Amino acid sequence: MQQRTLGDGLTVATQGLGCMGMSEFYGLRDEGEAIATIQARWSWAVTSATATRICPRSTPESVAGT
Repeated sequence: MQQRTLGDGLTVATQGLGCMGMSEFYGLRDEGEAIATIQARWSWAVTSATATRICPRSTPESVAGT
């Protein structure tokens, strides 16, 4: 995974994990699968996860821990 260094010196992966699909926004969700995916991102060298507050009940934020 390629890395980028941000202005403050923080190094992050060039790709992040989008968590919007882990909510009920697209249909039924599986919280266990969402948590497993977020935990597995470290083994993929993905160092960031994004979530948005437009999703029902802020589900991605609660699963991602943001």
